[in-house]
Amino acid sequence: MTKREYNRRTDEERLSELETQLEKLKSKVQQEQRSDAPVLKDIKKVRTALNKFSQVCANHGRTDMVNSVMAFLHTLEHQAKSVPSSMQPK
Repeated sequence: MTKREYNRRTDEERLSELETQLEKLKSKVQQEQRSDAPVLKDIKKVRTALNKFSQVCANHGRTDMVNSVMAFLHTLEHQAKSVPSSMQPK
């Protein structure tokens, strides 16, 4: 059985990893501090319900409704990612 080779990370590699983790945590905290955070949490529930509804529509041949629901869901998710002008700092 051969010995295992270990590749030690350099200090720069470890530092860059920690910096990316820090950026992720900062963005997470920023998202949680938004005044519309409860709305953003409920989007997951809405997405699940709409996906179930669109599946029922597809099972019963209503592809027109499936397309409408998916378009609405896409628009809703796009709007959730952006910050509305009423909430932007002046």
